[in-house]
Amino acid sequence: MTKERFIAEVEALMRADKIETAIEQIEHSPYLMDYAVLNHLALAYVQVGKCQEGFTMFSEILHSDADEETKKYASLNLAIILKEHGELDKAETIIRKLVQMSDTDPTYRAELAEVLSLKDDYDGAEYFYHAAYKRMKFLGDEDSMLENKKNICLGIGNFYKEKGRVAKAIGYFEEALRYKPLSKDAIIFLADCYFERSLYKDAKMHYEKAKMYYNDDVRVKSYCLRMLDLINKG
Repeated sequence: MTKERFIAEVEALMRADKIETAIEQIEHSPYLMDYAVLNHLALAYVQVGKCQEGFTMFSEILHSDADEETKKYASLNLAIILKEHGELDKAETIIRKLVQMSDTDPTYRAELAEVLSLKDDYDGAEYFYHAAYKRMKFLGDEDSMLENKKNICLGIGNFYKEKGRVAKAIGYFEEALRYKPLSKDAIIFLADCYFERSLYKDAKMHYEKAKMYYNDDVRVKSYCLRMLDLINKG
């Protein structure tokens, strides 16, 4: 198996929340010492609570002879982790440097927009969300790029939904589904928006879709059943 194929399989496991399996595969792979693979291992460690190991690994990558793209990926992951731990100023500093390094990358701008939104800088967040959206044209059509496009649209949709601009949010959630038709978050977020706008027929269709495709997810199933009950009671 090529390194690229191996990384794609690891990313698929992580998207499916099979983090422990991803860690096990990396730790027993012939690519364990490859910096691009170590990036994913560091991120997986953080996701299972081994934060110190993850931070140490990211630091080693950033101070190594890894190629520039690998270091950028490590920087972005480190910034995302800092964001999730409430270190918003540190996360913003890292991501702004990444934005300055690439005029075409939409992911950096979407992440910066989210950080700014968390800091209540809504004008700045909206600016960078739109900057990210305009740069989605530079992403390809392979599965990982479609995943990125979906995530950017979800981020923008959530931004507008939280600001009460539900009609605008719906458009971005619908676009997210065009990239990834079975996206759990996109289906449920869209259903919630339809419900909020009293478009109950559309809401019901999407709640039923989420329940059908994610029937093994207890939280999703329970939530969808509760919302469907509300709709049916009218």
